[in-house]
Amino acid sequence: MGLSVAGVWPAAKRSSGWRIKVSVVGVDVLAVALAMLFAYVLTESVLGASRNGPFASNATLGLFSLPIWLICIARCGLYRLKNVTDRLSEFRRIVRATLCSLLATASLGFALKIDASRGWLALLFCTAVIALTTGRGIVRSTLATRRRRGELLRSVLVVGGNAEALALAETLTGDPAHGYRVLGFLSDHPLADPVAGLSILGSVGETLDVALESGASCVMIASSAVDPAIANRLVRRLGDVGIHVELSLTLRDVATRRLTMRPIGRHPILHLEPARRSGSPVAAKRGFDVVFAAVILLCATPIVLVAMASIRVDSRGPALFRQRRVGKDGKPFSVLKLRTMVQGAEALLPQLLAANEADGPLFKMRNDPRTTRIGRVLRKFSIDEIPQLWNVLRGEMSLVGPRPALPSEMERWHADLRGRLRVKPGITGVWQVSGRSNSSFDEYATLDLYYIDNWSFSADLAILLRTIPVVMMNRGAY
Repeated sequence: MGLSVAGVWPAAKRSSGWRIKVSVVGVDVLAVALAMLFAYVLTESVLGASRNGPFASNATLGLFSLPIWLICIARCGLYRLKNVTDRLSEFRRIVRATLCSLLATASLGFALKIDASRGWLALLFCTAVIALTTGRGIVRSTLATRRRRGELLRSVLVVGGNAEALALAETLTGDPAHGYRVLGFLSDHPLADPVAGLSILGSVGETLDVALESGASCVMIASSAVDPAIANRLVRRLGDVGIHVELSLTLRDVATRRLTMRPIGRHPILHLEPARRSGSPVAAKRGFDVVFAAVILLCATPIVLVAMASIRVDSRGPALFRQRRVGKDGKPFSVLKLRTMVQGAEALLPQLLAANEADGPLFKMRNDPRTTRIGRVLRKFSIDEIPQLWNVLRGEMSLVGPRPALPSEMERWHADLRGRLRVKPGITGVWQVSGRSNSSFDEYATLDLYYIDNWSFSADLAILLRTIPVVMMNRGAY
């Protein structure tokens, strides 16, 4: 993970970067204008024209306040790359900018004696947050698509030839959506491992010359591969000619929101916030789990009853399936699911191990013969997991967390992966929304540990929102 990571608008040329920034400003203006209009229409339908005020008054106030919205958005750092690489951080800044903009809009209306409905202002908060977040999501998606076509990429040289430098290069070349085109390496030693299509273009001392000759707009330094004195010299020389410099950290899998830069003498120091797994955030998580699980379980009861009846008609055996899983601190519990396999499916598992499509201790099989006809439908839409909401109410699980593992799987975990037991398992999690059954075991382990080490309540909310399209589009479910 680097000190500066490509986010929403790095480009191959400075002019392209400015065009993208202007485009983002335009998207923000359109999002705010549409939010104002939509808020007025909704308020009109609830309050009526007499209490909502004339459209002309609201439109006038909205038009006059648009520049104020842009100023507030800018003041909250939403046009700075370092503040928008983390989507959760960006969302929090959007909420803050919206609140500031609403206060300024209300003050402007009072000063200009323009009567605007309180209901319109209140509803504008919700519509503006949604519109701004959606607009920036569209920008991200559009830029990612263009970058994967080889457009709007920043040419970068990687300084170093060790494992860290190779990992950086592989990450950047593996997904052009990061916004980089890697030209090659600068190293005084041979590469630790070959990288397809990339080679050493010169020594570390030749970095400036190679950067100028190749037209690189950025140089990324692998900190562990370069002496600090040499790195400082490179930063000064490259900065003098307008080439951006980015330094990696030796740490990995640390959320940027936990990092704070502060000076100690002439040394810039990164302060790493400890992970919070106690106190008010955890209490808020538990309260949310109970309320949300109770509401969803109540609303989904008819679906569950129909599914249970279908299961009984489709195959012999009970509609509910109980299985021992490992919970927080290694405490076992019985997880509840709607039965999707034939009765006695666990006894048939040894016969199918040779057809396992997953690696590590997991077992996944796309066309598992033990799955019933109705079971395939229930799994496709994750209906089989609804009874786990009862485990949430009992305090054995959470809505969001690592997948509850089988005791047999835990026996094959390496020491680091046992860190999953520090938190309650969840119905959904970062692994499920990042690929579900398509993820390898290494990815599964890395994502779970990343979630635990960087947990926040806002991260849980983001995962829940991402779960909806994953379930609806059946991504990785089998």
